[in-house]
Amino acid sequence: MDFFQKLKKAFWISRPLFWIGPVAAYKAGLWAAGIPTGALEWIELAILAFPVSLIIYGMNDIYDREADRKNPRKKSIIWGAQIQEEDIPWIKNWCLFSAIAMVLVSATTLNPLHILFAALGVVFAYSYSAPPLRFKERPIIDSLSAMGYGFFPFGLAYSLSGSPGLFDWKMLVLTLNLPAVHAISTIMDMEGDRKSGQDTFATRYGGRAPALFAAAIFATNAAMFASFSQTAPSISLVAGGSMALFTLLSLWLAIFPKPGNAKLAFKLLIAYCAIWGYFFIFFYFLNGTVFLQGELTQAFAQL
Repeated sequence: MDFFQKLKKAFWISRPLFWIGPVAAYKAGLWAAGIPTGALEWIELAILAFPVSLIIYGMNDIYDREADRKNPRKKSIIWGAQIQEEDIPWIKNWCLFSAIAMVLVSATTLNPLHILFAALGVVFAYSYSAPPLRFKERPIIDSLSAMGYGFFPFGLAYSLSGSPGLFDWKMLVLTLNLPAVHAISTIMDMEGDRKSGQDTFATRYGGRAPALFAAAIFATNAAMFASFSQTAPSISLVAGGSMALFTLLSLWLAIFPKPGNAKLAFKLLIAYCAIWGYFFIFFYFLNGTVFLQGELTQAFAQL
């Protein structure tokens, strides 16, 4: 396999549909800290899009090869390319190069907190799927670990300010939305994971428990956004309404916790978030400002 064939395969392994997550989280961190997007920030955004996503999903695909063969979802290239035994060495090498690039770029800032976030982020991306830690097979921790998907990119950007403000409890509650979505995904894959012997939130506790877990998180966030009704009414309406919608969707899934229903719920959640995410990005590039920037400023201050 030549370089360009590997590049094409790596591109699909990295799940380009989901690049928007770390990129949007990083951009939000910059905006929250009041940091303009300069050369360093653009480089880190690029690294978070493809190379870091390759670490996250490349390690996942290497250590889940047997399970993926039995998972009908993997027949779609959107969910990654099927990898063979001979692919493993070069994928690991590319992941290692990506990790080194992320840390070295962060090191140019001479900012200890920023470097720490970069290092912990790549270690976490690796440890989620790879032994000995393999968080994805430690029930409940498997879903809670999904916080890292948004928290580390956001923190990487915010840490450039030198402030530890991102550790505020409300910010952590906000990032819990990612474990909620992940919990639903464990229901979706429950049957395949059971057949392959994987220990996940849903395989250990059944489909209803992760659905209720997700509903509790979404409801908590809905209540938090409702508290912004005076200072940021539009944000309160959009974000709070979205969380309320997700809560109802999760409760429906708790009543009917079937993998097919979870697959539908997961697709709706991803599509809904992707539409809003791309809208925010396009609005920013077309207008040079963040959508509802005035209200977002007040909402972040309240966070």
